[in-house]
Amino acid sequence: MSNKILLERIEKRIKITKEKKSSVILSLSDWEAIEDMIMELSSPKLLESIKKPVRIIKKAKE
Repeated sequence: MSNKILLERIEKRIKITKEKKSSVILSLSDWEAIEDMIMELSSPKLLESIKKPVRIIKKAKE
């Protein structure tokens, strides 16, 4: 899932602000999508396994 798609999915959220501390409430599915994105971006091996097919598809479209 791309960052753009992830950000589009995270539309329904509630921001709670109290003095200097803030919190954000979002749906469980949005949180799980964020966790997935963090995992993908923090694993060089997994990230490369995602990038490789994308490069192949881009070359095929040229």
